[in-house]
Amino acid sequence: MLLKEFAGQTLTMRGIYEQHNADTPYIKKNYKNVLLELEEEGKIAASNHRKGTFGDSVMAIFPKL
Repeated sequence: MLLKEFAGQTLTMRGIYEQHNADTPYIKKNYKNVLLELEEEGKIAASNHRKGTFGDSVMAIFPKL
C-alpha cells in the first residue's frame, strides 16, 4: 500500500505517518515496522539510521513504479 501511494517520493517516517494514518487503524509503530521490513527487503532505501530502528526523522526513499 505504501509503495504505491508514495511511489517516487522521499519523505520522513513522520511525514508518511501523518499523511497516511487518517481513517486507518494503524499506529506509528505499525509504520516503523513496515518501513523497516520494506528496507530489509530492498523495496525502499532509507537515510542513515541505527539498525532495527526507524525514527521519525529517517527519510524513506520510495522507487517509482
